[in-house]
Amino acid sequence: MDPRTRLRPLVLLFILALGLASLPAAAIAEPASPTASVHYDGDLTLGTVLTAQLDGSTPPDGSTFRWFVDDAPAAAGSGPTYTVSTPDVEKALSVEISTPPTDIPAAVVRSAATPRVLRTAVPVVAGTPAVGRTLSVSLSGWSTGTTHEVEWFADGTEPVATGGRLTLTPDLVGHTLSAHVTGSLAGYGTVTEASEETLRVQSRATPSVSGTLLVGATLRADPGRWVTGTRHSYRWFASGRAIPRATGRTLRLTRGQGAKRIRVEVTGRLAGYPVVTSASRNSLRVMTAAATPRIKGSPAAGRTLRAVRGTWTRGVRVRYRWYADGKPLAGGTRSTLTVPSNALGKRISVRATGSRSGFATIAKNSRATQRVQRVGRAALSGRPLATHRMRVAPGRWTSGTRFTYRWALDGKAVAGATGSSITVKPSWKGKRLSATVRGSRPGFATFTSRTGSSSPITLPEQTGPISTWDCPSWAPIKGNADSGIYHVPGQRFYDRTQPEECFANEPAAVRAGYRRSKV
Repeated sequence: MDPRTRLRPLVLLFILALGLASLPAAAIAEPASPTASVHYDGDLTLGTVLTAQLDGSTPPDGSTFRWFVDDAPAAAGSGPTYTVSTPDVEKALSVEISTPPTDIPAAVVRSAATPRVLRTAVPVVAGTPAVGRTLSVSLSGWSTGTTHEVEWFADGTEPVATGGRLTLTPDLVGHTLSAHVTGSLAGYGTVTEASEETLRVQSRATPSVSGTLLVGATLRADPGRWVTGTRHSYRWFASGRAIPRATGRTLRLTRGQGAKRIRVEVTGRLAGYPVVTSASRNSLRVMTAAATPRIKGSPAAGRTLRAVRGTWTRGVRVRYRWYADGKPLAGGTRSTLTVPSNALGKRISVRATGSRSGFATIAKNSRATQRVQRVGRAALSGRPLATHRMRVAPGRWTSGTRFTYRWALDGKAVAGATGSSITVKPSWKGKRLSATVRGSRPGFATFTSRTGSSSPITLPEQTGPISTWDCPSWAPIKGNADSGIYHVPGQRFYDRTQPEECFANEPAAVRAGYRRSKV
């Protein structure tokens, strides 16, 4: 090396020394001390990485570091960064930086202490994420005295509510939820911890039960409105006890469920959603027996119908309502009904409604009758006199009714007498005639109307001959109109007389203007 080159630094130092010596004492100042600080991003908590800085920048190469926990040297803190660990909780941290000797004197500086490290806990959300349910968040595990603020987020980003409890509403269906808890304490750092996201919120509809609460009837569960795609399972209960093997959507009620209250539980399952069970309300008690009423009697205006109630649960009160073609009849609220004229041509039915306190009210409808008929009053006309004709009039019936007839003599049917009229026979003397009219029309009930009995049949005083030469045996007197003479049996010319009229007795012949033959 050139000797002049080796001397150059020494010359420079000498010149610098002369210059400094020539300056006034006041012009020579101490260099400013650097400032150490601790930098970190986000909240100060477990796992936070602290970085040592000098005047807000990275310390020069060759610097050494010493970390302190509450003024005590950290066990493992000798680098430019420091990760907060469990022993550091609820303590303050600082760093001491020693700069290397360079062109200026070396420095040893220490930062101000950080706030104390807050003890935190990851929030845990409790509760089932389903509409109507309430979620809550745990706030334990934090430093004593910590105050908390809770904010709820949907899908991790959308704020929806604040506070430690959240009641789920329908607008949250399908979303996940999480709770963000911010803890603060004087002298400590403020820290926010977030819970894990819940499963998606299920709609949790309330099931309902339809059907008749009567032994032998079938009930059906309606699960209500759930998230699309939810699969449902069912469980039926009677007065709080599970019914064996009752796990379908329908339930046929047996005697074992009589007088008990029924409810159904519906469990909904869908991937990504919680398993939710929702129960219907308890029903009223199940009726053990309710009979369909029967109508006794025939439907005709003015006739009386009677409802036969059948067997019902003991203690049940049965009420009645009568209908004509499905419309209520005025005053038709008893077990009997006198069929009104405004029901003509209509079908009659009755509804029996059974009720008992605490039990389901059951209504049973009878079968409808045939259409209501107008039944006429049959009546006889004509005289009950031998050889005369008697007639029967059916009276006023529903238009279109067809009739058949039957005659009776002293209550016994007359063979072959099926017309609306009959010729009275002399052999019926002393007996009484009556007639029965039978009216029928498709869709209507068939009715009969019977006349009263006639007065006793009598023989007439006068009648016609039964042949050219003969009179009937009950009117043996022969009357000859040309001569005005009558002949009685045994007279000389009786057998040779052709009668124009026959008489039962001589006074009758005399009254008719005839005189007795002399021979």
